[in-house]
Amino acid sequence: MKKLLAFSCIYFLLHNAAQAAECNSKNDCDIYSTPDGGVIANTENGSPTIFKDRNESNYSTYIDKKNNRYFLIRESNGNDKSFVIIPLEGKGETVSLQRIIFLSLNMVASGAADHDVWSGQEYDLANPMALRNFSWDIAFQYQTKLTSARQKTPGTDAPSGFFSLPVTVYGENHSVAGRVYIYPQKTGVSPDGLTCMVGCVSLEKQNDMNYVGAIGKYAVSVHMKQSDEVLAGSYRYIGKNGSIFISGSVVGDEIKLSEFSDSALKNETGRFEGIKVGSKISGKWNAIPGKRILPFYLIPETL
Repeated sequence: MKKLLAFSCIYFLLHNAAQAAECNSKNDCDIYSTPDGGVIANTENGSPTIFKDRNESNYSTYIDKKNNRYFLIRESNGNDKSFVIIPLEGKGETVSLQRIIFLSLNMVASGAADHDVWSGQEYDLANPMALRNFSWDIAFQYQTKLTSARQKTPGTDAPSGFFSLPVTVYGENHSVAGRVYIYPQKTGVSPDGLTCMVGCVSLEKQNDMNYVGAIGKYAVSVHMKQSDEVLAGSYRYIGKNGSIFISGSVVGDEIKLSEFSDSALKNETGRFEGIKVGSKISGKWNAIPGKRILPFYLIPETL
């Protein structure tokens, strides 16, 4: 009874916390964007502008947030869809960048496939650059340094429910490398739905995490919070409305969760048993009532 009460209390706090993916208000984020494409830092001493953008109708500029990390995004509004994604580091007026990710829709390959095909390149700076000193012109100067060479990255097959997007990584202080991103088949590429699967930049350990993954062949998005050995949160099937609520425990690397169709955690509909390896979770899900068993996996949202 005490554990169930703890699950319910954690879920209440989790469900009522602000979970904005796109940051356009100081009430939700430490770094946020303005309607004209600028970036403002929310500090104790005020809200200084740390990046200014040209207001171009062909592009939208905004801040996205994944697992407490911020990303500056430039998205094209035309048919030749593309994104430039800048992972940001630091807080206040000291916000900096060191990676610039370029993603674009491959029209020729998409025409030959039954879905949109994307390609990507990344340029890593040798040293961090203050966001105040950055501009999109500088980003495109770095893009001209990229070559057509591709790094073959192992494990590029996308898991069930997702397509893969390989990205070649060039750096001023390292050789050509590679990462593999995945995105849901039902929603397509967007910074909000994109996450790294192979060759990722490591995340700091957090007690409040967003994951993507799949139960069987069905893609899911999961929000889970940990307090000591108690886990609570919710998940949804990507492309569908409605949340399924989860609560359980983690002991060492073993995770056990029950799922419920109601926020009061009374109507149990399934159970998860998994193992956490690093930041990834995998195991088996079984329906209740019934004997249906499916594999599941979860990876943290990160770019």
